[in-house]
Amino acid sequence: MGVTINATTAFEYDNDRTRVEAVSSDFCSELKFTIFLKTFPVTDKDRHYGINNCFGELFLVSTNEKIGDLKCHFPPRPISKVYMQEQVSMKLTCIIDLYKFKKIEEKRKGDIRFNFKIQFYMYEIFQDGKYFIDEGILNADYSIPRSIWVEEIIPKLNFGKYELFEIPISDNIFIDEFKNLVIVFEKSKKFFISGDYDESVSQCRKIIEHIPKVFPLDFEKGKNASQKEIVKEFVKIYILPKLKSESKTSFIEDRFTQLWNLTSIPHHKAETYFNRYDAEIILYDTTSILSYVGKILKT
Repeated sequence: MGVTINATTAFEYDNDRTRVEAVSSDFCSELKFTIFLKTFPVTDKDRHYGINNCFGELFLVSTNEKIGDLKCHFPPRPISKVYMQEQVSMKLTCIIDLYKFKKIEEKRKGDIRFNFKIQFYMYEIFQDGKYFIDEGILNADYSIPRSIWVEEIIPKLNFGKYELFEIPISDNIFIDEFKNLVIVFEKSKKFFISGDYDESVSQCRKIIEHIPKVFPLDFEKGKNASQKEIVKEFVKIYILPKLKSESKTSFIEDRFTQLWNLTSIPHHKAETYFNRYDAEIILYDTTSILSYVGKILKT
């Protein structure tokens, strides 16, 4: 979308200095933005600029969905007590609840891009003490690298303390051979909560890959069997005799194959692939397979 600034005074948006941080309390979580504008070209040193008030809206660039309202972080103050030379800053906050956070994460793939639509009231103080009030509008995009969003922003929003989805498993349903897989599953869950969805899915892939390999399989010596062949042999030897049902056994085999194919995609792509919604569904399915097969093998 780029940058547009409509104001009588000429400004340029200083993207390099724009900053975002997350703050939270017992009552709410917020994204706090500090946005800088600088006069362009640089004006006389005796002229001062400042922001008296500002407000706006925050959008997700990928879908143009509104995330929330941006509100002035500081209360309006008398003009005589606020002045800046050559540049002005706007401090705004946007309340982020769990619903908004999930909405952002469902759409995010890698870096996140926000769009600001901000209305601000700027004043210019002249050397003789007189001032001029101007109304401006800023429309600009701002990108947050995935590493900063995942490692610095998400943890401070405090949504990790909530159980974002239920895990319908318990330790007593697992055979000893699945203990290591349960540890991998816990890793997948932690990556999910931290916002690293590709890595969360990668851990699920390890589970799907290794469930059929925890027992001996009847292959010719030296045969390099594919994952599909391994699953087929596994369900024939260990699942079918327990269930005594071709349709149920076929269902389990199909679920293994579908999950394996889906979770293998990022291994052939350089860019981030999965979003929050993808990872959540894959976690549910991996949980159901791990739980169901564990119960069958324990009976």
